[in-house]
Amino acid sequence: MNKFLSAVAALLFLSGTAHANDLHRCETGNAPQGEYVVYFDTGKTVIKPEGKEELKKAADRAKYMLDVCVVGQADNQGNQEFNKKLAMKRAKVVASELQRLGVPASTLVTMVQGEAFGDSLTKMLGTKKNTQSRRVSVRLMR
Repeated sequence: MNKFLSAVAALLFLSGTAHANDLHRCETGNAPQGEYVVYFDTGKTVIKPEGKEELKKAADRAKYMLDVCVVGQADNQGNQEFNKKLAMKRAKVVASELQRLGVPASTLVTMVQGEAFGDSLTKMLGTKKNTQSRRVSVRLMR
């Protein structure tokens, strides 16, 4: 396992949100067959209308995938424990919406990435706000 996957595994296991089999299902080294992103407001878990539209697109393809990895992430504004819990709540809300849209629960793997990118991503994108960090990524895996 390369250094990146080892770091991801450590983060996921430390947060208590993933099992070894889940990690294997989502981080096999294969590129996702598709990725959809839903953004959230600060401290919120409510899916905005544009997020619901994105999830409808994701669900149309996700119904035919072996694994659908739902990865929650928070920005770096709160403490680390709060952010992990918030990221997991966001991921669970998205997973529930995908189930409501017809994606089989058995294909869904819900995890958190915590503050994996935080300010680094914000600086790299040249933005002042952490809006990119407050998200859930839906990765379609075969």
